[in-house]
Amino acid sequence: MAASEFRGDLRRIKAELLCYGARLGRGCERSAVQMYPSLFEEQYIHSAHLKIAGCMVVNVCFGEQFAKRSPYEIILDETEWFLKRKGQKCCQCSFLPEPGWYQKTIDETTNVRRVLRLHGTNTLADATFAKCEFVDKGKACLFCSFPRDTVQEEWKISHLSRAVSVALSENERYSIALSEGARASDEETTQYFGAALGEIRRVAPDVDVSIEMIAPRDLGVIDALIDGGATSLIMNLEFHDEELRRIFCPGKGQVSRDTYVAAWAYGVKRLGKGKVSSVLIAGIEREDLTIEAALTMIDLGVIPTIIPFRPYDNSQLRNMRVTSPDVLLNIEEVVRFRLREAGLDPRMQGACTSCGACSLETDYDY
Repeated sequence: MAASEFRGDLRRIKAELLCYGARLGRGCERSAVQMYPSLFEEQYIHSAHLKIAGCMVVNVCFGEQFAKRSPYEIILDETEWFLKRKGQKCCQCSFLPEPGWYQKTIDETTNVRRVLRLHGTNTLADATFAKCEFVDKGKACLFCSFPRDTVQEEWKISHLSRAVSVALSENERYSIALSEGARASDEETTQYFGAALGEIRRVAPDVDVSIEMIAPRDLGVIDALIDGGATSLIMNLEFHDEELRRIFCPGKGQVSRDTYVAAWAYGVKRLGKGKVSSVLIAGIEREDLTIEAALTMIDLGVIPTIIPFRPYDNSQLRNMRVTSPDVLLNIEEVVRFRLREAGLDPRMQGACTSCGACSLETDYDY
């Protein structure tokens, strides 16, 4: 089989894993948890990062109800993990091991993994302590799995610099992804991320840092964050259709698409093409509308990240059907062609967008 055909088969497998998740084979749960201790922890979703066929990383849901109906099963055959599809082995796989620094401590009550989590192979993400005003106001995005009935643990912003120092001491190639949920105002967004950037830059002046936020109405927010050390920006539109955005994002949907377009364009002006990205959710709105939104982004120099809708147990859409992998692959075929035409590559920025575990864009050559 030619290399291009092999990677094409793997992309199909990855697309199906992203949409369907996977089941753990009988008797494999203990071994899986030994490899990936946080697999079934109480957090937004129960998932793990797998490497399939030794070359492609994918974030796979295991504990969600929809994953229990997946055609994929992960089994342990003596000392090797394999993927089975409908009972037939299709490729070797492995859990990405959790790093040793997870167990190191910042102080007597906080270990590093409470502040940072490793996503994929080289992306550090601030852990599950984000704040979302729309959750607090009962206007959360319907697809979101942000905890609604639990009080989020607080951590001191000063913990961030110490956690980053510990992680980078073991792998200096890490980049950092900061996200926020949604803050109450542009001013609060600037204050929160400004403080986080200050802590990071104090110990890691050269590391790539992406900021994921709602598009600000005040473009001065973008200036402040870039001047404070942000190297890329992620502002997620999710859907092209404005009415659909208002239905599925009753709080966030009040920020218009035009506001996003203006913020993307300004971010590109400040940082350059390929340094701004935005997530689009495939599988809820029509394919052609998702593609239209993606092409608008590409024309502006923005990287679209196409993530399939998944009905997480903790979301209001838990009973909806999963996205068809064909829908995801159809959209990706158009997106990757236009990215190549525009001279754009998701790996032009660090952190979340270049990680590639939750989408297919980084699995193509540009």
